[in-house]
Amino acid sequence: TMGILSSLSSSDTNIDLFLTGGPRILVVSMLTALLLSPENIVEKTKIVLEGETFEYTINIDPKILHKFIKLEDIDKRIIYILINYGEQRLTDLKTQLNIPKSTLHRRLAQLVEQGFLEKVNGKYRVSGELYSLFKI
Repeated sequence: TMGILSSLSSSDTNIDLFLTGGPRILVVSMLTALLLSPENIVEKTKIVLEGETFEYTINIDPKILHKFIKLEDIDKRIIYILINYGEQRLTDLKTQLNIPKSTLHRRLAQLVEQGFLEKVNGKYRVSGELYSLFKI
């Protein structure tokens, strides 16, 4: 397997990863593939999930999921709140997270810069691509 990965990482070939199975197997397979793949492989990979027990096909850009997996817990908590409760102002997030305003402001700015969040009219929300990934 390592020989295959090293030859793929040095080539210009894009990689299509097709996974099929039940919902749990698909999620575990996808996450395992992402966690074990070097970043230069992830950048060239497209993941397509097709269910055996459900009629649904999901096309996932693994780069955003790979970046999400590497986030710190506090950043994941921010994203979780925004996915589940919708747009929030900085003050609302500060109340829910109970962290200093300066820390939260810095974290939000980083998440916006990384493409995970958008700031619109003073409110933060999850970016479209990440939102659609978690609303599967």
